[in-house]
Amino acid sequence: MRVLALKDKLTPRGLIKVFAHTNLLGAVSTPNLVSRLTQITLAKDAASLCFLPFISMQKTKKSVAKRFKLTAKGKLMRRTPGFRHLLATKSSKQKRRASQDKQVAAGHAAPLKRCLPFGL
Repeated sequence: MRVLALKDKLTPRGLIKVFAHTNLLGAVSTPNLVSRLTQITLAKDAASLCFLPFISMQKTKKSVAKRFKLTAKGKLMRRTPGFRHLLATKSSKQKRRASQDKQVAAGHAAPLKRCLPFGL
């Protein structure tokens, strides 16, 4: 019987989490013995670890930091596009609504948050 264990490993780049498949006697099994279902689960777990700060050092993407703001609850806010010029032709209602920041959709927010590892 195999057990999936999450272990800390110190590397030259810092502390990382390592998944190891061990049997109950403690011998580490080779990756080619792991079933496909376990590999899929392992890939999903590894993808979720990308958000943890100890995986690797990452710089803030300045182009994202200038265009988006992170709220206290972790939501990304953006400005409304198309309001730099030709404002005389736009109605007051359009201009009033454009002055309010809008929330970034959840599907677009995830990769943008990865570009801001330390927040704003």
